[in-house]
Amino acid sequence: MTLLNHPCLPACLPLHLHISLFLYRERFTSSSRLGLWGRSAGGLTLGATINMQPGVAAAAVLDVPFLDVLGDMSDPELPLTIKERGEWGDPLASKVGGWVGGG
Repeated sequence: MTLLNHPCLPACLPLHLHISLFLYRERFTSSSRLGLWGRSAGGLTLGATINMQPGVAAAAVLDVPFLDVLGDMSDPELPLTIKERGEWGDPLASKVGGWVGGG
């Protein structure tokens, strides 16, 4: 089974990959000429894209990827963590901390 005939296509693919595949299919570009850029949470999804399909682009820039959700959310000194707890949960609470940490 290849990525292009995977049973969960298109629901499981990051947006970067959807767009890349569209550009290839419509012959706008090729993987050897495409560069991708993802910022913040987009950097995280771009990292997933590159891991799922390593040859999807010639270059990728992961600009400030939000990679350590649990570590960042546990630090109340970081400027956005208090606001983000409404969306992600408070990892300092035992039940939520286990969920965010995958435990």
